[in-house]
Amino acid sequence: MKKIEKLYFSELLKLFAIFTAGAVFIFVFVNFFERLGYFIANKAKISDIIVFYLYQLPYLTNLLIPFAFLLSVFFLFQQSVYKREVLVLRISGCDVRRLILKVLILSFAISVLTFFSDEYLGYPGLQRSTRVRKANIEKIEYYFSYPVVSDFSFMSDDTLYYFARLNARERKGRGVVIIVFEKNVPKVRIDADSCLVIDGNIELYSVTERHIGSERDSLLVLQKKLLTGVISPFDVLKRKTDIEEMSGRQLYKVVNFKRRTKLLHKEELVELLYRFSFPLTVFVFAFFSLPMAVSIKARGKAFAFGFALLLSFVLWALIQFFKVSGQAGKMPPSVATFFPLGISFLGGVIPWLRLKL
Repeated sequence: MKKIEKLYFSELLKLFAIFTAGAVFIFVFVNFFERLGYFIANKAKISDIIVFYLYQLPYLTNLLIPFAFLLSVFFLFQQSVYKREVLVLRISGCDVRRLILKVLILSFAISVLTFFSDEYLGYPGLQRSTRVRKANIEKIEYYFSYPVVSDFSFMSDDTLYYFARLNARERKGRGVVIIVFEKNVPKVRIDADSCLVIDGNIELYSVTERHIGSERDSLLVLQKKLLTGVISPFDVLKRKTDIEEMSGRQLYKVVNFKRRTKLLHKEELVELLYRFSFPLTVFVFAFFSLPMAVSIKARGKAFAFGFALLLSFVLWALIQFFKVSGQAGKMPPSVATFFPLGISFLGGVIPWLRLKL
């Protein structure tokens, strides 16, 4: 790498670190004062508040990296045009296109690192932060944040449990369906109007039990049936994680399970694909902004920073609009997660074609 390229890369990384740290600090600062009344009302300890935000730092950093990199790239190259450094580089025989290509390679490497950082640091940290908030700050049993849930299901070993409605405080459930699988083939299905869960035992009422055979099924109707030594749905609720806080590996298991059991999983699938699409925004934003930064007539630091900030907000709004539309079932999951990146990428093609270096 030539000396001039090293200089540009060192300046780019310095700006990237400053913008990332600044964005994270502003987010935490604003969020803290928004929650200040909540912390005071719950008599939260300072140590718990610090731990609560420390666990969120990897997630917040990864969340803001694409926009910090866009700001860094646009700001650096706009200032290079403003100071006529790009013109000097061209006159001196430096290949500016090669420099830009290396910046794109760097952006792709950051995309890959962001993905793995999210998987092993970001989302696990976010889940720990939620547990600190529930257990230490709000000082309540974790699953009591879900006192009443509907359409709750989970898999334990080879058994699927479904509850149309669960009440954690009363330890009761309604609309119970339990299916026992053998090599992914359903063998026993138990339907019950209601249930009572006590100490790892589930007492079912108004029960219909079907044993599914290869040639003939058998049917058994009972007033009451006791299941002993089974996992409590409330213990599962206690460990319940919102899909927005799940890592890609966790979401893959949920999607695979729901797909196998024919349950709706569009929202989870959108979140799973989003785990792959969002890190790629670092590369796509760099591809989109680089030719614009070099081509647009420079007007000083304020213009460069303001325009890049506006650009990042527009792209962020586009990503969130498509994501929410996909979760609401308005468009296919793959379109909802990758189409905004496609628009941004194609939006950068025209400036690239017009770029003269």
